[in-house]
Amino acid sequence: MQTSQKIFVVTVLLIASAIGIANIHLFPLNSSNLFLLCLFSFFIFLFSRLQNIILKKNNTSVVSSVNYSFAYGVFAGPSGLLLLELITKLSLTVYNKIKRDEEPNLWWTTFYNIGTSVLYNSLALFLYYLLVPTVINPHSWVYFILIFLLIYIAGILSMCLAAFYLYLGKDIQTLQEALQLIKMGKVTSRMMTSISIIFIMHFISLEYWYMVVSIFILNFLITSSYNTNVESVKNKVERDMFEKMAYTDQLTGSFNRNYLEKEITKQHQDKENIGIVVTDIDRFKRINDSFNHSVGDQVIKHYVHFLKKFIQNDDVLIRTGGEEFTLFLKHRTPEQCEELVEKIRSQLEKTSINVEYEEKKVSLTYTASFGLFYYRKADKISIEKACVQADNLLFQSKEEGRNRVSVRQFEED
Repeated sequence: MQTSQKIFVVTVLLIASAIGIANIHLFPLNSSNLFLLCLFSFFIFLFSRLQNIILKKNNTSVVSSVNYSFAYGVFAGPSGLLLLELITKLSLTVYNKIKRDEEPNLWWTTFYNIGTSVLYNSLALFLYYLLVPTVINPHSWVYFILIFLLIYIAGILSMCLAAFYLYLGKDIQTLQEALQLIKMGKVTSRMMTSISIIFIMHFISLEYWYMVVSIFILNFLITSSYNTNVESVKNKVERDMFEKMAYTDQLTGSFNRNYLEKEITKQHQDKENIGIVVTDIDRFKRINDSFNHSVGDQVIKHYVHFLKKFIQNDDVLIRTGGEEFTLFLKHRTPEQCEELVEKIRSQLEKTSINVEYEEKKVSLTYTASFGLFYYRKADKISIEKACVQADNLLFQSKEEGRNRVSVRQFEED
């Protein structure tokens, strides 16, 4: 944590404390207010466990949570607001230390959250006290609009403080990054928060405590359900990402050998007619020996890009070895598969590519050999043996001089 950030935290905390102490006369010390303090402390603590991290870089995190402190501040003033933040934030910090679920600079983060929350909520309270008692009817639409604007202003100020804090820590370095952070937070979610706070404030004024508790519980359940759904989506995205990484060849972006087993399993279930093509680049070792492995990698990547121009979305391209690939051609007749593979072969031998070699561009050409075995679902042969047949046909093409296609279908004895 940067020294400038620590100075900022201490400054904000001192200003917040001064605001709270200066307005201590607005804090009514009675049973109702103490009950509210306990009630808000308990539910804000619960909500703090559901907070969403909206930015996390270099061990610094900024969190977004429902701002109910403002509602309590309306009845208890900035002093009560300071007391509420001290109780909730310190108890949460102690809880995290007991659970050993603490982040770096935990206490500094706690003091930052206390100071900034008191600061931006006090500004909202100042505007509230300035307008509501003398100008606005609490039962009018203007009142709702005002509460929404105050919560929106508090949210914007909160993000401004966070942006400045992260700027001091060099977690964000440009004005654009700061503006992106400040803009976080949807208008609809803030409007829903405004509605909740208005209802809570209304029922507190009527001393309908059961309704206040009910709203807190309802909001907690809704937020918890939302976070569960978000976490499920996040887990699915992560699973899909890891699965993609497990089945993707890093050099070419095509499927890797791990995916071959998955595709074979799929073919066992689907039992569809497919053309199985095994192909590799002719005399690839000569390319590596004449140039270097970097040029060899460029040729492999070019070959993958070249093959992808001829296949359909349902077809599957797998890198099964260094310069060897397997193609599953689907929804085609044997004649169509043979015609396509021959087209690939003939066009490849006419293609030249420019590769980078020793800081200059070098033009070269290459060819490939192919083995095509057409697998039909009615054949009395496994898909694994069909792949072996295609591999044998590739070997046949190599033996017969390379740059050719060897084709065969299954024939019963």
